[in-house]
Amino acid sequence: MKFLKPSSWVLMSILVLGTAVYAAKYFKPGMPNAFQPDVYAVYSWELRIHIAGGIIAALAGLTQFWSGFRNKHKNLHRLFGFTYITAIAIAAPAALILSTVSQGGLVTHIGFGMLAILWAFTTFKALYHITRREITLHKQWMIRSYALTFAFVLLRMWLGAFVASGVPIDQAYQTVSWLCWVPNLLIVEYLIVNRLKIA
Repeated sequence: MKFLKPSSWVLMSILVLGTAVYAAKYFKPGMPNAFQPDVYAVYSWELRIHIAGGIIAALAGLTQFWSGFRNKHKNLHRLFGFTYITAIAIAAPAALILSTVSQGGLVTHIGFGMLAILWAFTTFKALYHITRREITLHKQWMIRSYALTFAFVLLRMWLGAFVASGVPIDQAYQTVSWLCWVPNLLIVEYLIVNRLKIA
């Protein structure tokens, strides 16, 4: 996809890799770093499945934006695409479950719940179009899907910024549960509607 400049792709890759390393802390026994250790102890499997799927999807998705790799290694492109879709198929349901116990109350539950539903929907729309050989539509829906996958990165960046600024954790979560994905989707939708060259 001619969607990102090489420098932007490198920056995005660094952010994804850094966030993946940071998120790996949740695989420690007892998850001592969780914001709600008592709650997440009950949902430990859902949390780990969600985080593992998010990490795999974020990493696999990076290759879809590297046109040189995609054009030269079509079989690997398909493999990483299959990996991406499979990871989200596993992670999105877990994310939907976790949204019901997320910190911050109803606003947060709805924000994260909508993210999980749209994450699955956009991904399977991309799958649907590629099975019909509708390449342009497939690419457009993959862009939308990865915009939501990138919430994996922005959630932690925004949350860290709010907490460091002294915003109460519940209020921070309420804001971030929407801020980590709504702007992403609006931006890529604007680019797609304005006929961005993604062929």
